[in-house]
Amino acid sequence: MKRIIILMIIMINITIYSQFQNYIYIGTDIKYENRIKNDYKPSHGWYENQWINDSILRDYSVYNAKLISIGFKSQYDKKFYAQFIADLRLSETAYYNYKNYNIYNLKDITYISLDFPTNSYLNYKEKNYEITLGRTKIKSGNLIYPITLSNNAPYYDNLNIKIKLNKINYQMTFISSFPFLSKQEYEYKFSKGNFSAYRNDIFQKIYHEDQNFEYALQILNHIAGRLPSPLDIVKSETGLLSTYIKYKTFINMYAEYTINYSNLKSSFAFGMNKTFDILNLQITPTIEYYNISKNIYHDEDPYKQLYYRGFSLSNTPPARLMFNYPFGFKYGEDSNMIAMNLNIENKNLKISIQYDNGKNKEGKINNLNLNTYIKLKYGDIKLSYINLNLNEKHQNILSIHYIFDLDIQL
Repeated sequence: MKRIIILMIIMINITIYSQFQNYIYIGTDIKYENRIKNDYKPSHGWYENQWINDSILRDYSVYNAKLISIGFKSQYDKKFYAQFIADLRLSETAYYNYKNYNIYNLKDITYISLDFPTNSYLNYKEKNYEITLGRTKIKSGNLIYPITLSNNAPYYDNLNIKIKLNKINYQMTFISSFPFLSKQEYEYKFSKGNFSAYRNDIFQKIYHEDQNFEYALQILNHIAGRLPSPLDIVKSETGLLSTYIKYKTFINMYAEYTINYSNLKSSFAFGMNKTFDILNLQITPTIEYYNISKNIYHDEDPYKQLYYRGFSLSNTPPARLMFNYPFGFKYGEDSNMIAMNLNIENKNLKISIQYDNGKNKEGKINNLNLNTYIKLKYGDIKLSYINLNLNEKHQNILSIHYIFDLDIQL
């Protein structure tokens, strides 16, 4: 009898394993870059705070300085998916002090950023619910730059749960951020007494969506300097309460309104777009307006500021930098902005033109991004151009990429 049971267990395990699809993943990015103008270099310090404009300027190196990605992927019965990708890129200090190397001509291995992975997670999906755990991007709403929970940070460390209940859906996301502080921030915290080094958030959304109408109520509860408790699901010391709506007629119209429930600072944004099918191309123009109030994300206490703190580690030149990304609007608070976008795409081509104009609390902003993706039989071609004028700092860079991704089934 024992032998039969053991044999049955072995057979079940073999059957389950045979349904897994496992892959080794390799991705490369071979590129040429012309830095027409660039007068930004990140600090070469230790545990230094980098604020909103530094985070915006850092974006280009995060997404443009990739060298090679290596890892594995696994899926089971279209329900379970896992991936761990070591996406190696140049560190910010190396990228801005030297040049944008490719993997085949990398001068020194210490130029590689130690801030990886940026997209690795476990996902389990059923008909009425879905669970994701890991390091991913998150975005809520229809705006290019949502003002409650946006994807402007390179990643979030999070546990994301989605539940579908007929016409009403529910999402809960637990987010953990680096608790490190700068010397000045530690001095402030110690001057107020003892504290615990924690920075966590609970995001919740109740929403309805169909073909012509979307509506959501959202709350982001920020738990500062202590571990979360069950009461933080309802309300914490500080956070954001918001709603967004989308209505489709002959065009798509949508809006978001957000209030900081601890200081009652509020902000809003709205936009519209429409997709045209012309000559086998889908053409989508978009225009949006943002009015973001002063201090909607800020607090005197560094742990209560509504920012996701990323930690960047570089060895050559050496730096340990902390970048702050607002949970909401990309350009930060005290902002007035017009954002325009034009997408043109078909099966093998995508052209995206993004233009942002306005101001934030640090000065005027003028940001033009052009990206063209051409899908080939083996790999993709990407043409990228950025012209960013951010107060007194400038980036004007043209690059051409050949991107090759390979999944090797085991």
